[in-house]
Amino acid sequence: LSFANTLFWKFEARGHRVVIAPSGENFRRAYVDDHEVPRKDHGYNDLWSPWRCTVVYIGTVAVGLTVIEMSEEVEVRYVNGEYIRERDYIPARRGRYAYDHGWTTKKYLPSGRLCLQAYAPYPRAQWTKRWQETQKRDLDSQIKTIITELERAVVNIARFVEEGERQAAIERKRWEEQQEQWRREQERRRTAQVLKESKEELLQIIDKWAEANRMEQFFRDAEGRASTMNDDEKPRMLVRLRLARELVGSIDAFDCFAQWRSPDER
Repeated sequence: LSFANTLFWKFEARGHRVVIAPSGENFRRAYVDDHEVPRKDHGYNDLWSPWRCTVVYIGTVAVGLTVIEMSEEVEVRYVNGEYIRERDYIPARRGRYAYDHGWTTKKYLPSGRLCLQAYAPYPRAQWTKRWQETQKRDLDSQIKTIITELERAVVNIARFVEEGERQAAIERKRWEEQQEQWRREQERRRTAQVLKESKEELLQIIDKWAEANRMEQFFRDAEGRASTMNDDEKPRMLVRLRLARELVGSIDAFDCFAQWRSPDER
């Protein structure tokens, strides 16, 4: 907190605003490696961070600021359920033949030294810069250098942002073209499917029409022949023809054709 306070006031003295990033800005925090010697494999870290970035506006360009305490790899000893630095371990006084059941290994522990990471908070601009404390030099003594370097860096950051936006526009246009091509392909497939369905339905209606005509011809012929029968057979035959028609149901294929849907109607 002491270092951040000093740094922020120095920025303000140079006319650069330090603020919590406005909620309307689409800023993102760059990945932070807390190791004193940064690792190549980022992996996952569970470092706490504020909901919004802290940024300094140098002119109109925002630069993100992150202050962390670094971790260092040290040899530790497991004693009574916890790990302590090997250099801090003091064996307890015990009997001559007592045996120490602890063991040693290496782990990352807080180093007590700070790191400032500046970064471009814009989604399409990739830029970071770190300043680290050493055992011989703290960050407060580097503040003047930090501010000077960031004032120079905003030119490059602005260029990265512009290039990122240009690339984003290209990708957006490519995406829109792909969406339009996909829509046209969908339309072509839909048109082909509609034509196929309409034709299949029409062919089915034509088949039904042919079947209906064949059945209608049968009943007319049967009724004509029944009309020539004698008075004893004729009523019985007409009843049978009526029952047959009722069993078959409607044979008017024109009803089906009236319900047929053309490709445009589909």
